[in-house]
Amino acid sequence: MKKIRIDSIARRNAGISIGDQVTIVKSKARAIEAKKIVVVPIEKQVPPVNERALGDALESILVTVGDIVRVAFMWSDGIIEFKIVKVTPSARQDVPFVVTQNTKFSVE
Repeated sequence: MKKIRIDSIARRNAGISIGDQVTIVKSKARAIEAKKIVVVPIEKQVPPVNERALGDALESILVTVGDIVRVAFMWSDGIIEFKIVKVTPSARQDVPFVVTQNTKFSVE
């Protein structure tokens, strides 16, 4: 058995905890380019977010609906976490989407 290190966000998104045994397999799913992603901030009090800056920070990242993403903004005191609540085009929840320069973001 080999050990791997996974950060807290990836563990939360995968639904696993430290010490859990997992099986890693190559996904057969092809990532779909996300046209639009709707996110909600995890914290209640979040300053206004520049949606283009959010897209720039997440460019080339693979996401699925329900994932938590963490973004550091220069104007923020720290890191802001968002939950992915909707992606266009729609697909099954386990299908990965890739964020590109063309992906539009909406913060609810």
